[in-house]
Amino acid sequence: MIQYLTRTWSKMRIYYTTVYQEIWVGLAITAYAYYKISYVLLNNIRKQCGPTYVHFHHLSQMPPAEG
Repeated sequence: MIQYLTRTWSKMRIYYTTVYQEIWVGLAITAYAYYKISYVLLNNIRKQCGPTYVHFHHLSQMPPAEG
């Protein structure tokens, strides 16, 4: 198994280290932008809700609104 991975990686190394460098940079920039947008969204929700902040995964468990 290790030999297979070593042989495969040695053949593919050129693509992941040189050819696709731009893709890795783009992936990093996209991940950073997603993190910042998510942080701003969560921060705004926390400010609006105050101390009664509810996490997103609890929102699906809330009872339906009456009315």
